[in-house]
Amino acid sequence: MEESYYNLEDVSNDKILSSSLYDFDEKRFNEINDRLGLYSDLKRKYKKNINELIEYKNSLKDSLDSIGNFEYLKDQLNKNISLAYNNTLFYANEIRKNRKNNAIIIENTIKSHLVDLQLNNARFEILFNEINEFTFNKDGIDTVDFMVSFNKGEPLKSLSKVASGGELSRFMLALKTILGDKLPMQTKIFDEIDSGVSGNIAYSIAKKLKDIAKNSQVLCITHLPQVASIANNHLKISKHIDDNRTFTNISLLSREDRVKEIASMISNDNVTEASIKYAEELLNNN
Repeated sequence: MEESYYNLEDVSNDKILSSSLYDFDEKRFNEINDRLGLYSDLKRKYKKNINELIEYKNSLKDSLDSIGNFEYLKDQLNKNISLAYNNTLFYANEIRKNRKNNAIIIENTIKSHLVDLQLNNARFEILFNEINEFTFNKDGIDTVDFMVSFNKGEPLKSLSKVASGGELSRFMLALKTILGDKLPMQTKIFDEIDSGVSGNIAYSIAKKLKDIAKNSQVLCITHLPQVASIANNHLKISKHIDDNRTFTNISLLSREDRVKEIASMISNDNVTEASIKYAEELLNNN
């Protein structure tokens, strides 16, 4: 009994149970009410909940701190900008140096392909902008122009200003030939790459197309028998009108049909025994 008495006495003397802690404090009560009222006003004014208000308050504090440390922060930003500029310029110059080295290789390689395509007097140079003219862009600081001359004695001019249809076709074929191994494209489409050429040049173009086809699939639209004859497969595209509507047909030609189609190309749609023999000769040689 005595032990229980003393235990109860200890508990009764505990501050947690002290009634003084639960006395009503009107001043504190008003402070809390005022604080809750302020929260309600702030939530209504800024249309935010309590957590959002706290985040907003912290962001305002950061802004005020930034204003107070404006000069220091400005100096740090200028240092970062200067460092970023110097790093960007360094890498841009490295890219420019690599481009110039590769430009020499491309020039020599394209020249050899142009000779194969019967452009023996062609000259080709890759022109870079002057370094004092540079501006930063996503590809570096270089502005590059392809300068060509297809005829002896003529000055180098921009490719877009000097090339005829046939010359441009052959130049693009030479360019795509050297890019064929570098670009991971499984299919390449040539839409009348042989436009404006004939004779021996047509044979040269056909050979280049066949070289490209060794590493990727080639789809070529052509009207030249020399080019059509080198293909592994021949699709004929034709149109017809039915009930006042135009329809396009695509058909895979058999060996016999290929002979007839190529013969038609040779003799301008007037198939003759001679054109058939020539068509067979073209197919047999390829």
